Amino acid sequence: STVQYRGSWFGSLDGVPTGGTNSGNLANIYVKWILENRILTDPTVASYNMAKNGRKRFLDDIFQEWYGTDAEFEKYKESINKVGIELGFTVKGDCGKTIEFLDVQVSLEPSGYKTRLYIKPTDAKRYLNRKSYHSKHTFRATPFSQFRRAVLISSDSVDRVDAINYMAEKFMNSGYKPHELLVAKMKALSLDRRAILNLDEIVNNV
Repeated sequence: STVQYRGSWFGSLDGVPTGGTNSGNLANIYVKWILENRILTDPTVASYNMAKNGRKRFLDDIFQEWYGTDAEFEKYKESINKVGIELGFTVKGDCGKTIEFLDVQVSLEPSGYKTRLYIKPTDAKRYLNRKSYHSKHTFRATPFSQFRRAVLISSDSVDRVDAINYMAEKFMNSGYKPHELLVAKMKALSLDRRAILNLDEIVNNV
């Protein structure tokens, strides 16, 4: 990547540009290789015997089921960082019954996992302004797609409605009309969440 400053051009020597076309793919390949070939194969890290099917990853964000104590989790992180620091890979994070992973808040309940939409405190929720010159279907699709996301992420029906109502308020701040948001809301809430996520097949295969 290059940048111009006061009439001169400067090129980066290391790393990949943020937002570059291939940056995400390169990061994904690197993190996967580092995890599977250097970190998780380390004897100390491997001694914790963390099952692969309990781990999910998106680029460098990792969700991991943990069955030990909080103190053991800290030692687990230390062992990973000891191996990964020279490779530019270190782990930060918390262990608890409720955590945030990307835009999902995951809670461990007696009946299993409960999920709900997680919105970062720094998220201003500034949507495409209704006065901008886009086609009409864009203004129908944008709120519906966000409401649909709330339905798919939130396992509890009350949480779905709360998330949609919160986003609808932010959409109105961007000039959207209440009646068009209501249409999008009802359409999203009518979705068959279990069928879309294929939950019945997932449960049967566990």
